[in-house]
Amino acid sequence: MRTRKVFLSFILIAGLFAGCGSKEKAPSESSASNPPAQEAAAQNTKDSGVVTGARETVLDMYRAASTGNQQAFLKIAEGYVNSTAESPSETLGNLAELFEMKGGAEGITLEEATKEQLAPFYLARIEEQFGPYGEKAVVVIEWSLSHDAEPMAWVVERRDQENRVIRRDLDLEEGSKFTFFERKETGQTAQQPGKSANSGGGQDQVSLTDIMRGSPYNTIVALYEAALNGDKDVFENITQFSTEKIHSSWMAERVMKAGSTGGLRIEEIDKAWIKADLRDKMAKEYGEDFAFMVEWEKDDYAQLFILKKVNGAYYVMWHEDENKDGFLDYYVNEKYEYDMSIFDEENVDYE
Repeated sequence: MRTRKVFLSFILIAGLFAGCGSKEKAPSESSASNPPAQEAAAQNTKDSGVVTGARETVLDMYRAASTGNQQAFLKIAEGYVNSTAESPSETLGNLAELFEMKGGAEGITLEEATKEQLAPFYLARIEEQFGPYGEKAVVVIEWSLSHDAEPMAWVVERRDQENRVIRRDLDLEEGSKFTFFERKETGQTAQQPGKSANSGGGQDQVSLTDIMRGSPYNTIVALYEAALNGDKDVFENITQFSTEKIHSSWMAERVMKAGSTGGLRIEEIDKAWIKADLRDKMAKEYGEDFAFMVEWEKDDYAQLFILKKVNGAYYVMWHEDENKDGFLDYYVNEKYEYDMSIFDEENVDYE
C-alpha cells in the first residue's frame, strides 16, 4: 500500500500585520532618478524625524529593477547590492525576474513591521546596528504568495533624508533559518516544522539542514519554496551537488499554479518499484540511501529528482522531466501502480 508523507510548508509563519500608509509629494524635476514614493519618504523622514514610507521604498526598488533602470535601482538599493556576492546587474536581474514572477506590484505583499512584531533576538540585532527601532531603520516584511513560509525581511535605513534598502535578511549564522517576526495574537514566535510553539527561546530556530535531514520530501518542498520566494542562497544550497544547473523559474511557476507548496503532487518512489538495473546504478552512484522523488506536473507529465544523503541531509543530485509513458517504461517496474487518486484528498487542481 502506497503511503505519502504530508509536509507542512518549509517554514510556517502566521501573523496579523497592519500596513502603514504614506504621504505623497508632487513630482519634482528629480523624479526620473528619484521615484515619487521615494521623494515622499524623503520628505516624511525630514519632517517627522522617523523612517516612514519604507514599504514604498521597497516597491520602488522592485519597479526600478523591473524597468532595467540601474541608476534609479542603485540610488535606492546600493547598500543591498553591496551586501550580496552578486554584481549590480545580476541583483537587478534577479529582482526583476521575481517581480515579474509575482505578477508585478500587486503580487508583492509588503508590510512595515512595528517594534512589537519583531522577534526579540532580531529586534536586538537591528537596534544594535541602527539604534532605537524606527528612528534610523525599519524592517519591511515581504510575504510569500501563499503566506505559508518565513517572509523575507528588508531593512530600510534613512540616509541623507532619503530611504535606502540596505539589506535583505533571509539567513543568519551560517545559513540557519530564523523566525524574524512574532505571532501577534499569541505573543509567541511562529511555530516551525518539528518544533513546539511553546518550546521557547532558541528551540524555535530550525536550520535548513534540520529541514533537509527530516526527509527527501522536505528537501523537495524546501526547494520549490525557495524558488517561489527567490531565495537564491537556499536554492543553491540544496542543489549545490547537482550534476547540471537547475533553474528556479519553472519551479516558482509550478507553485503559483498549485496555489502553494502544499498543493504540489509529490511522491517518493519506493526502491522496490524502481527497475532493478536502474536501481543498482542509482545506488552505486548516489549511495544505498538515495531517494527518488517525482512531482507530477500533470497526470501525464512529471519532474524527477534523485537525492543523496550528505552528512545526514538530503541534497538534490539530479533532475529530469519526463512524460508518463517514458517514466513508466524506463524508470519503474510492474510493482508500481500509477494512480493519481492518491492526491484526491488534497483537492489539487492542476488544469
